[in-house]
Order: sequence, then structure tokens, then C-alpha cells
Amino acid sequence: MLGQHLIHETTCKNVKPAFDQPILRVATILQARQTTGSQQGFTLVELMVSMTIGLVLLLAIGTVFTSSRQVSRVQEDNARIQEQPGR
Repeated sequence: MLGQHLIHETTCKNVKPAFDQPILRVATILQARQTTGSQQGFTLVELMVSMTIGLVLLLAIGTVFTSSRQVSRVQEDNARIQEQPGR
């Protein structure tokens, strides 16, 4: 019982009195959300930047794949030419 009373007393000390004007209450709530650091999602700019980075990476990977495929074809053609008898 004594412990519950102390907990109730300490939590009541931290409670701020309510303001008379609703605008100030909303401002206080918004400030409390900003100071807690809780983030609900990504911003549009963050999504656009991440999509741009992803597209650049895909372009680089596609370029490497295409060039390696072309090099492989050239090497196979050279190997066929060298295997043909009489030339």
C-alpha cells in the first residue's frame, strides 16, 4: 500500500495542469510527440531518395551482367574458331 501511494504521488507531480485554451493543448501534444522521437513512417523525400539509389544500383548490376554476357559470347566464338580443323 505504501509503495502504491508513493508511485501515485510521484506520477501526479509530473502531470502538468491543463491549459484553458485548446490551441495550447494541441501545441503541447505536438511538442510531446516531437520530443519522444516516435516516427510513424518515411517521408516522401526519403522514399524518393531510396528509390533513386535502388534504380542506380539496378542499372549498374544490369550493365555488368550485359557486358559479362557479351564477353562470354566472344570467348565462345573464339574457342569455336580455334577448334575448327583446317584453318
